[in-house]
This record gives sequence, C-alpha cells and structure tokens, in this order.
Amino acid sequence: MRMLFSFRGRITRTEYFAAVVSWLSVFVIVGAVSKAPMFLGYPWAAGIGAVVMLSGIFSLLGLMMQRVHDSGRGFWSAVLNPFAVFMRGTAGPNAYGAPPPRERVWWFLGAAVLLGGLAYMAAVSTSDRIAAPPRCTPVVSASAATLAEAERRWRERVIATHGANYLEGMAIGGRTVCRDGVCTFSASACRRISRNP
Repeated sequence: MRMLFSFRGRITRTEYFAAVVSWLSVFVIVGAVSKAPMFLGYPWAAGIGAVVMLSGIFSLLGLMMQRVHDSGRGFWSAVLNPFAVFMRGTAGPNAYGAPPPRERVWWFLGAAVLLGGLAYMAAVSTSDRIAAPPRCTPVVSASAATLAEAERRWRERVIATHGANYLEGMAIGGRTVCRDGVCTFSASACRRISRNP
C-alpha cells in the first residue's frame, strides 16, 4: 500500500506496469459495477466510483514519480518526458534511494492479484444484493427467429408477468444464445427505486 500511494523511493519497470494494469482493471470494474446501483436509484454509487477513480489517478502519479526516480531523474523528467518511465533503473543507489529488491516484485504481483480478486468478489456480491428482488425480476427468457424479435418478446413477457415499471431500470445478466435459426434472450429486468414516499 505504501508503494501505491507514495511519491518517494524507487520501483522497477515490472512493478510500475503491473500497478498500471491493476489500476486500469479497477477502473473498468468500478465503472461497470457502479452502473447497476446508479440505474436502480442509488446515487451514492457515483460518489464511490469517483473516490476510487481519484485515488487511482493519485496513485498513478506517485507510481510514475517512483519509476523515474529509479533511473535517477526527478519531477520535471516525468513531466517533460513521459517516456522516462521506460528507462532502465540505475544499478546501485542514487539520489532517491537504494535499488528496489528483486524479490519484491513477486510479492507486489501476488498482492495485486489477491486484492483484485477480493475487490471483484466484493463488487459482485454487492451488486447481487442490490439487485435482489423486489428490485429485479428472476431471469426471464424469450425465443424468436431473430435477436431483435427475441428481445421484443422478452420485454412483453416482463410486462405481462411483472409489470412495465421493471423496464424503467436496466436488464442485468443478459445472455443471448442463437442456434439453428432460433435466438433466445435471457435477463433479469430491474426497476428504479423511487425515493419519493
């Protein structure tokens, strides 16, 4: 954690690129997962997403500084030459500290995978709880010769079984299977949560 949110010290190229890929994955997961609560009427989801995004940007700036420190360069090198993050680090100590230990990269990669997996599981379990009935219907399926017709029949079936208000929100868990000239569309339909009494 100290390495992710620090502007001091040095990190290797492998650690830097692993952290960048990890943060980009987090951005994608948060962007995708926070959509469901927002559409269901939970405005706090946008706030949580914004906090995570700002934390990631702050972390990426610190990681960039640590990366250029590894090659003995300072702040202006990172600003004026974004490609400085690709340069090889100095073999011995420099003005920014001792070289990063080689075995640290494996601990970092292991921690990134573990934390990413835990974040994904937490996001999925939270989405499932938020989307639980009565906010969302059980999975509804409809089949037709074309995908467009299958989706139209799916909407009609949702309205007939659960009411039109379930089409005001979004469909989650959508799945399409087309075989032998028949397309089947399956999804849960969700309604927006009204905050008005």
